[in-house]
Amino acid sequence: RYHNEYQTEDLDNAVQHFECAWRCCPLTHRYHAAVLVNLAKAKFTSCQADPASADLEEPILLYRKALDLRRPGHPDRPATLLQLAQTLLFRYEKQGYDESVGEEITELMTESKDFSEDSHERRAADLVLETLKRCSVVNSGSLGELDEVVRKLKYSARVAPDSYFDRPQRLINLSTTLWRRYQKHGELSYLTELIALSEEALLLIPKGHPERSYWVTMSAILPAELSQCLGDIALEAQEYEEAIARYIQASVVLQSAPS
Repeated sequence: RYHNEYQTEDLDNAVQHFECAWRCCPLTHRYHAAVLVNLAKAKFTSCQADPASADLEEPILLYRKALDLRRPGHPDRPATLLQLAQTLLFRYEKQGYDESVGEEITELMTESKDFSEDSHERRAADLVLETLKRCSVVNSGSLGELDEVVRKLKYSARVAPDSYFDRPQRLINLSTTLWRRYQKHGELSYLTELIALSEEALLLIPKGHPERSYWVTMSAILPAELSQCLGDIALEAQEYEEAIARYIQASVVLQSAPS
């Protein structure tokens, strides 16, 4: 119900419910891994809803325990592997770009090569790696790397149907890369593209969704930035015209001066 209405009370109740199930479930129970995953998912969702006070160690530990129980060949291992990678990715992005975390994500994703090409799991794995690459390039990439990532992310953001689960993350990947590209190069076309992207995202992402706040903030920042840039351009044009006028005036004075 939380993912339909995004009420914090529903999320808190889910955490309490899954904690109770976890305490009551013996380690040897055949559904123990499922109990661990349910609790980890609820706690990770809480971290997404409130990143400022997020404690990601617990969901990461729970997912690791579940993954240990779901050995290679287990039908639910791909899903658990992806959930662990997504939680680590959230920590990598929100709590500092710790390269050891990035390396762990990359290592986990080596199993994704065995996923079916058109499967949900393969799409999710590709998105994890895409987001990891975006974080790395935005943090320390060159202009050339940014341009290449922007090109790939534009394609990635458009191929997924609007209703697909990963669309919000793909839009964020493109947005943060375009913003970094604008900061480095200052092209107004990137700003106008970002404004259109934020308008699209706000129509797509419902109120209460943990990623909506990002777009609300961007929708306020971007027009203000564009207005300032256009004002600076107008001021530069005015100063240029004034300089030309002063040059012409000085030339007239020099020509009329006695030799």
